Amino acid sequence: MATLQLYRGKASGPGHSEDLDEGRPRTRRMRSWEVVAQVAMDGIQHQADRALTARTEVGEGDPVGEAELRESYAEVVGQLEYAGSYLDLRANVRTWWLGTRLQGTWGHIHNAQLALIELMDTAQLKAYRPHVQALSCKYLNENDPERLAIGDNPNRLMLAQTLRIVQERIADEYHRLRRFQISIAIGSLLLLLLVAGLVVLGFLRPGMLPLCFPDPKVPGAEGVTAVCPSGPHSEPASSDVALVVLFGLLGAVLTGVRFVAQSSVASSVPMSTTRSFQALLKAALGTLAAVLGLLFLRAGVVPGFTQIDTRSQILAYAVVFGAAQEFITRLIDQRSNTLLAGATSTERGPQSAGRP
Repeated sequence: MATLQLYRGKASGPGHSEDLDEGRPRTRRMRSWEVVAQVAMDGIQHQADRALTARTEVGEGDPVGEAELRESYAEVVGQLEYAGSYLDLRANVRTWWLGTRLQGTWGHIHNAQLALIELMDTAQLKAYRPHVQALSCKYLNENDPERLAIGDNPNRLMLAQTLRIVQERIADEYHRLRRFQISIAIGSLLLLLLVAGLVVLGFLRPGMLPLCFPDPKVPGAEGVTAVCPSGPHSEPASSDVALVVLFGLLGAVLTGVRFVAQSSVASSVPMSTTRSFQALLKAALGTLAAVLGLLFLRAGVVPGFTQIDTRSQILAYAVVFGAAQEFITRLIDQRSNTLLAGATSTERGPQSAGRP
């Protein structure tokens, strides 16, 4: 999170706040993707100011009149104001679920970039071409006419057309990422409710989820004192399932350290939200795997693992099964990385075009 000073004019969009008066600073905490969006907006505004000055005061002999240039400039400014109004919307579950803030903000930033092309002078167009070409190489197919048409000296119309199609593809990536986040969130919630139900069932009816070893019904186990997660007992205790869930969570946390500690970069999408949902899913799967894994061992599904005779062995197996969720969530992590990589290519705004 970061704290920025925002200087904006009055916006007429859906998130307009009355305290955003002309020239009046507003301080608020911003997430990483909001900072990236704000920087992109500032860069577009700066480029628009430079382009308007270059084409009205210096001039290039363009047939475009000053009135048309100022109209294009007003379009850029208006789109940035709408982007700012979406950025200022209060974050809540509804706006996250619908993707209102993210897609509204970047949608109007994309519109401002398209309007900026009409305002750019020749030098700026040449500097902006590599940026559009890089995006087209990533999001367009090799045989797409828009990608093939970008040459050394593309005209404004071709640059705008190519950028518009690329932005549509990026919007699709945003939509896929949001659906992925919602799926992970719902799946994690359902798994956590299932684990909570198992803990309650184990507390109220310990005999229905026996996690003690050995099973008295196994041949040769008659007369042997059972060892449970909570200690030696003649029958399952109410705290057995809760202890196994706790140690399964510990195993999931141990394997999740690498996931949490991996390097994070500034992104145009809420990357931390996606990572948080993935971590929650790992925790839920780890606790569930610990309970089910011990039940499988007790049932003799895996030969040679029914002769567990100490409490520490039971808890150690719970940790191992909790860590084993990594084999399941690895595929989800790979899918997440793919979606995040596909939806973070708008970070480089026009202000950085032409730089290495």
